Amino acid sequence: MSATSNAVEVGKVVYAFEGDLGATVWLLRYDTKENNKALIQIMFVDNELNGKIILAEVDETQKHKHYVIQLNNKPHSLLIQDKNKIELFLPGEQSNLDLVYNKNLSRAGNPQAFLAEYESQ
Repeated sequence: MSATSNAVEVGKVVYAFEGDLGATVWLLRYDTKENNKALIQIMFVDNELNGKIILAEVDETQKHKHYVIQLNNKPHSLLIQDKNKIELFLPGEQSNLDLVYNKNLSRAGNPQAFLAEYESQ
């Protein structure tokens, strides 16, 4: 583990969400809770974001969490989370994907390994 990994606080759980067509989204809090940031990895989609771990700003309202990334120097609302389900809005796609929380995948997630992968890309 690098010194940088030890310096950045991350959440204790990597949350996993899975859709009907196999799309998977991994979420991990990045930095302190007050800084409202998360790391997101999207897997098993035919899109430029597939496999990349992306830093997002988190905007929390009473009902939802909105995860916004910078794409071509513009904000892009990538995810909207409502408790145990999310809507994924991939750039260049006409429709969104619905995904639900997957307890087994989440238990397999390793926050420090996820952070290390983000830092090494």
